[in-house]
Amino acid sequence: MSIPLVYALFFALTVALFALAFLPGLLEIRRRRDVQPLSVSADSRVDVRHLANGFRGLLPQRFAPLLRSAQETGKPLSGRLGNVEPFTIMPGGYAMTLAPQEESARRCDRILLSMADLHPMTAATYTRELYAAGAFMGAAKSRYRAVLAEGDVNLGPDSSVMRWIHAGRELHVGPRCHLHGRASADVALTVLGDCRFDRLNAPLIRFGEVLATAAPAPQGATAPSPQGDTAPHGAEPTAPGAALLDASSLRPLHPQKLRHLADFSVGRALVRGDLKIPPGSLVDFDLVVIGELVVGAGSLCRRSLKGRHNVVLEAGVQVEGSVVSERNLIVREGCVIHGPALAERHLKLARGCVVGTPQRPTTLRAETLEIQLGSVLHGSAWAGKGGVVTS
Repeated sequence: MSIPLVYALFFALTVALFALAFLPGLLEIRRRRDVQPLSVSADSRVDVRHLANGFRGLLPQRFAPLLRSAQETGKPLSGRLGNVEPFTIMPGGYAMTLAPQEESARRCDRILLSMADLHPMTAATYTRELYAAGAFMGAAKSRYRAVLAEGDVNLGPDSSVMRWIHAGRELHVGPRCHLHGRASADVALTVLGDCRFDRLNAPLIRFGEVLATAAPAPQGATAPSPQGDTAPHGAEPTAPGAALLDASSLRPLHPQKLRHLADFSVGRALVRGDLKIPPGSLVDFDLVVIGELVVGAGSLCRRSLKGRHNVVLEAGVQVEGSVVSERNLIVREGCVIHGPALAERHLKLARGCVVGTPQRPTTLRAETLEIQLGSVLHGSAWAGKGGVVTS
């Protein structure tokens, strides 16, 4: 065989090997048998309760006969789920205790299922799921993988949850807790000071139990009746401007007089540059600012706001639509936002603010969230890189 022929065969083999890698793609382009997108459920990403609901659905599938047996005999029942995960089922009236080796190690590696209330009195690390058909009350300085209770949940101070926690009624989170993952409640969620969180969801989220004294009413608002510092547990913070702003006493902001106005059409004003809205203004149109936006104290915005840079709402501002910042969103004392409040970077919510309504739950979302005690949220708080509750 001549040398040129050897080179030709080698070249042809090399080209064939390279072409072989592209053969599946070329066949798919021709036949188009896999054009549909992969089916991915959005529940796991969108629904904060998804993991808790999944565990709740697992109980009757895996434990139904054992739950009935424990309830009928009145004695705890232990075993292994799938011959791997140890579990203990406790009937009503049975006080939970750790085994001696668990007590000394301050670590429990069992799934704990209670047919009534569950009160782990020992501060320890619980590496598997905990379930209570009634209420759950945890000891201080405990670490949990996941907790589900059909009643109220009380998380002791300085505790942490690694994956998720859900209360069928109210969830109360003590001070200095760290909520990794998801925390939710069907009725209300209270988070005390110095807590850190990732995702919160409840019809009513209170940041702190004690109400801060309301800030002075801004221009254009009537001063609210004083609440003091000892308002009842279920009350909401007083927000200057909440249902107090009288549009007739505010000065309408005319879009044609806006500095750097680039366009006004279909009820939307586009401003190319920074914009500061005077205090006590009435803004009756959507506003998009290609710069920094500052809304003066006591103003009422009946539509939505968006800023390409920082957005600042001064004290007592009320926004009936959404507020979006492509950088940082700063919300001063006593503001009210009915729609979503979103920031690409940092969102700071001062005391006495109210976001969302019971009828229209909404979302606070940013890479980092900083929320002061005394504010209220109806809906969800999502912090991509973590949130904190401060005093």
